[in-house]
Amino acid sequence: MATGAVWLGAGLTLMLLPMLTMSAGSDCEIDDARFICTDGGRDTVVYIAVYTSLVAALAGTWGAFSRRLLGRVVWGASLAALAVAWLVNLLIIGE
Repeated sequence: MATGAVWLGAGLTLMLLPMLTMSAGSDCEIDDARFICTDGGRDTVVYIAVYTSLVAALAGTWGAFSRRLLGRVVWGASLAALAVAWLVNLLIIGE
């Protein structure tokens, strides 16, 4: 159950955030100064989604199967990292 929550969150992050980036960057004008309209801004949003989901899936899986307190902390931190990735990306996209 705990592993499923981490993998579901990581999968949704990996699939949906890059697509949100593509749709958010589609209405950019040539002289648009928003961060999402730059190549670096689009790359940043995609990299945050990809790397956070991969690390959270691996660390959260270890944490879910660990019997130590540190494992529970790592599992919770992986879910928190996914939530922070969504927050940061949505703030960049909605800028």
